[in-house]
Amino acid sequence: MKEYIEAARQDGLRPRSLDDINVRLARFHRDMGDRVLSSVTRSEVDGWLTKLSGADGEALSRVTCRNYRRVCHGLFSYALDKGYIRENPFSMRGRTRRGHGVSQDERMPEVLTVDECERLLRAATRVAPEMLPSLAVQMFCGIRTAEAAALDWSAIDFNAGRLTVSPKIAKKRRVRHVEMSANLIDWLLPYRRQSGPVGFAGEGAQRSKFDRVRKAANLSKWPANGLRHSFASYHLAQHNDQNKTALLLGHRSSDVLFNHYRGLVTADDAARFWSIRPCTTAVSMMPVSAAS
Repeated sequence: MKEYIEAARQDGLRPRSLDDINVRLARFHRDMGDRVLSSVTRSEVDGWLTKLSGADGEALSRVTCRNYRRVCHGLFSYALDKGYIRENPFSMRGRTRRGHGVSQDERMPEVLTVDECERLLRAATRVAPEMLPSLAVQMFCGIRTAEAAALDWSAIDFNAGRLTVSPKIAKKRRVRHVEMSANLIDWLLPYRRQSGPVGFAGEGAQRSKFDRVRKAANLSKWPANGLRHSFASYHLAQHNDQNKTALLLGHRSSDVLFNHYRGLVTADDAARFWSIRPCTTAVSMMPVSAAS
């Protein structure tokens, strides 16, 4: 496992991805015990994935189980290429997907209501204004949380009304440009800078501040990827063009959007969403002279 992780590091995998691999392989090692990879059988893998999927009360989500399988498949593929094993027990070839913790019934994505979106932004303005720009670009541009955390103000072109997610911070390492809505620009202008992080460092501190904002907004439940899913739903309802929405999200295909996001919100909801604007008394994080 150490050899595989070191190879991934040398291949330029990002620290966040390396941490994810470490955590998931540590769980696999804990459950399977200290043994050589060639001794792990398909039936053992099937049982392990089934347990993770909840058949034995583990009850991890479908996406989480799929991520465990993805990471472990990568480890065994590496071992297969190196000649350490003869077969990858995580390969799906010649087997059904049923019972592997990866083919449970699809769940429709959960999105925030228009009122919840507005409450979130106004709460951030009150209790943690340093979080407002990051939350706003996630909500109205659909960029991922990790992308927003690494986003620099220099990537936001107010004159062109466009935000650029560079390959350096993009999950898929492909550049994409997202047109900024008029209401997003209104939210960002009081915080505008020529350069510097849009978010702020420190994952622990970020989580603490975000929890404060959620509490102030009276949002007891938070859907997974809530801001990105909300953007996708409201953008699709506004434009009725899954290809355009998929392009902004960085998806190669629009199938996921068509199958899962279509009809989640109404056109009237979308009109209200894209009309959420700040109060004129919004507080800036920096002196006016610092703005470009």
